[in-house]
Amino acid sequence: MGFKSKKFQDPYFYEERLKTITFFDKVACYLHAINIISHEGVDIKLPRLSQSVQNVRTDWKNIQKRLCDPYSGRVSTTFSDGVWIFAVNHLELSTDNINKLMLELGDCKLVIASEGGDLMHAEMKLLRALKGMGKLKSGRVEIGSSKPCCLRCRDVLNNWRAAFTSYHSIPVAENKWDDPDVGVPGWKQHPQEMGLVS
Repeated sequence: MGFKSKKFQDPYFYEERLKTITFFDKVACYLHAINIISHEGVDIKLPRLSQSVQNVRTDWKNIQKRLCDPYSGRVSTTFSDGVWIFAVNHLELSTDNINKLMLELGDCKLVIASEGGDLMHAEMKLLRALKGMGKLKSGRVEIGSSKPCCLRCRDVLNNWRAAFTSYHSIPVAENKWDDPDVGVPGWKQHPQEMGLVS
């Protein structure tokens, strides 16, 4: 049940993001920043994941602006049973990107959720991957993202009672969003049986 974020162009968007960012959001932003840096050929040393996001150097500011750009792609992540699962939109992750992230996360297993094209938003690719692994359970999913999710993704995440930080209100046309086909959780299908409706 995320909150509605400020508009991407709002001068306080980034400040709000810093105040509300979760560790999962931070991991997604970190991988997104690694990707931006590698594609732009910029020689910037990223702050450590363990470093406070408020204490970053000025050479990191351009990357921060790119992370706030609604058109520069998106990275989303979740963690389930010792496995980090990542999904992207409009980005290609290289082995080098993944290796740099693994240095930060330490010894862990990492999976890239690749089912679904760019019309399936990263958060929805994560739900589909969790369903395929038999791990999609209502109220037991936390998703981090490098940007606020759209209204359509918000609705699906809310149906699954997934924890996520925020959403934006920029409309997404039906032909620009693919349904993850993860069904509807039991509490939503039969609310009377679950004691949610009298």
